[in-house]
Amino acid sequence: MQRSGAGTLDSSSSMIRWRKPSAKEVKCNVDAAIFKDHGCYGVGICLRGENGEFIAAKTAWFYGLPQPQE
Repeated sequence: MQRSGAGTLDSSSSMIRWRKPSAKEVKCNVDAAIFKDHGCYGVGICLRGENGEFIAAKTAWFYGLPQPQE
């Protein structure tokens, strides 16, 4: 079972495994969290190269409460 190109979902164990990008490509993994009680949210990104090597990462915090689908 495929999950939006980000990894492979093993239906027997519900484990998502990271897959390296194709040759001469970079993979960007993104995540976010909403902290309703604090009125803020955070995002993080990580870039990895074709051999899985770390390229760069960034985190950021914002005030406000966006809708989860945003």
